[in-house]
Amino acid sequence: DLNIAVQRIQREAGNSFVSRTTLRHLGEDVVVLRAVIMNPMTHTGILCEILDEQEQIYQRHPEFQA
Repeated sequence: DLNIAVQRIQREAGNSFVSRTTLRHLGEDVVVLRAVIMNPMTHTGILCEILDEQEQIYQRHPEFQA
């Protein structure tokens, strides 16, 4: 699954940490990524960097693209 792979690669890179969980949607299990913001110094710029990192992971791995 794409989200499992992106989360694993992002965790192994060590720049940020985003967890994953499984939700039930329309009768199917769907793996989603989630970020828990505990640090009060976190700002939108940091969140954008995390999303940018995920996008770069996706773009670097052609096997993710249909």
